[in-house]
Amino acid sequence: MASERDMTPKICLINLFLFYIITTQNICVGLRSSMARYETFFNSEHQIVDGLDKYIRHETERLEIIKKSSGYEDEIPFVEQRIETLTSFYKQAKANASAVSDDARNLRIQHPTSTLVGFKNFVTNWTPFLHNETLYGFRFLEFLNVTMKDIPDQTDLANHLGNIIYIHLFYNLSASDIFDGNIMGQKGSPLTVMDAYDLALFAKGTDKPRLALQWFQVTLEQSKKIGNKTDINIPLLLTEIALLHGQFDDWDKAYPLVEEAFALNDTDDVVYKRFARVTTENVPRFRNFEDKPPVYWKNFTTLCQANDTFKPPLKWFHRCRYRCSPIPFKRYREEILSLSPYVSVFHNVISDDLIDDIKTKTAKNLTKATNYYYPKLEGTEILEHHTSARVLTKIAGDISGLNASYIPGEVSSGGALRVLNFGPCGLAKPHNHTSMYDERMFLSGNKVGFVTFYLTDVESGGATVFLDIGLRYQPKKGSALLWFVVQPNGDDDVRLNKAECPMAVGDKWIIEKDIHSHMNQAARPCALKLRGNQIGLDRAVHRFRHCRL
Repeated sequence: MASERDMTPKICLINLFLFYIITTQNICVGLRSSMARYETFFNSEHQIVDGLDKYIRHETERLEIIKKSSGYEDEIPFVEQRIETLTSFYKQAKANASAVSDDARNLRIQHPTSTLVGFKNFVTNWTPFLHNETLYGFRFLEFLNVTMKDIPDQTDLANHLGNIIYIHLFYNLSASDIFDGNIMGQKGSPLTVMDAYDLALFAKGTDKPRLALQWFQVTLEQSKKIGNKTDINIPLLLTEIALLHGQFDDWDKAYPLVEEAFALNDTDDVVYKRFARVTTENVPRFRNFEDKPPVYWKNFTTLCQANDTFKPPLKWFHRCRYRCSPIPFKRYREEILSLSPYVSVFHNVISDDLIDDIKTKTAKNLTKATNYYYPKLEGTEILEHHTSARVLTKIAGDISGLNASYIPGEVSSGGALRVLNFGPCGLAKPHNHTSMYDERMFLSGNKVGFVTFYLTDVESGGATVFLDIGLRYQPKKGSALLWFVVQPNGDDDVRLNKAECPMAVGDKWIIEKDIHSHMNQAARPCALKLRGNQIGLDRAVHRFRHCRL
């Protein structure tokens, strides 16, 4: 008798990798950790196709040489077959690459469903050639000017399924909308029935039965629409849906499904076994992530699902002001988001030219972030000898009123500028900076404040939230977020539990800079009153910074 595992239709390459992905259940997964990696690959597709053309011409020239030489008689048929196969594939690959417009390419970089479609097309078409070194020669990759780590593979496809499932769960989206390519109002490429089936299997394997039920139902609906012109076993699909209904004790929906499945195929052992389980209400219970989510989950998801910037109420005269710089006529427009703890945003503090310069200089140096709180993104540091770094450090000092300078290898008042590029589903888990130890703190003192510069607008998702005070800021290109982790009386402010919401659609670049107490004692003395606030402290110490037009 065949087992259920044997009877499950093996209809997609990426199903083989689901077991590997299941080991990273409740976080976003993926080998590619930043949007810059996606951009590099999709923009280089034409170069890869051109490299294939060079390889074919190289092999054609070599064929002419070995035909005139002795000792290569056995190799000639292989080379001829190689040239014939690759020439046919080259015409197809060139047509596919040329058919992708600039707008479609941008969608493949920034929209999860379009990325999945782009990855799947590449892997399906190229994998047989990239992994057949015997037939196509060991120098094939050399002509493509890429390495295997720079191009997507079947594991990347499975990883990206995890991204879509996490976005689906976190933002409480509809599986039908995602299938149509609609994520939070942003339209991308529609998925196929096979994609929906793979998403259902992934959700089921990662303890998300409610999501699995939605995707199995979408698979069934779409299969019926196209007349079941796929390799999906409909009776088995019906029993999968029935078992999930039984998981939630919805027997009125489960019974008709298994009866329909048994009527379609009464000789299948797996269908019969599942029919018996449902009719006797003996369905095994799956683990459900939603039953025991992390302690921060509800507050985190609620804030991230809100629209635009959400801030606690403030008096109107505490809302906006201008901050002066020591440089004459230089002003910064500040919007106070929270008075206690103090959080504010400065608008239009960095220019587009500076942003482009930073992204260009750092894109090639991004490495995968290893911090537990920052999964699914890549980052690097900008050293102070770069002009852009000196400008940002100066701005951080101006808007905070503190010394933010950083000298590598020496005791400094500020930390290095950390550039972070978030990939699809990239997030920062809730964390409090007052409890995060940095080896530099041993000499430079405790962290006093933080500045985050935003280098891009974020289309959907990707907001910055402070869970304990109910504050949400939707990133705006060129803005800077300032917050202090030390209260005016000198005590650590433990209310600033900060997080970055998962990226849904778009591109997100930020730069983080921390400011330490070293050489900032005079600029930020302890307030005489325990209930003093940041505005009062500023007025007492930095009178020149309050300016009016």
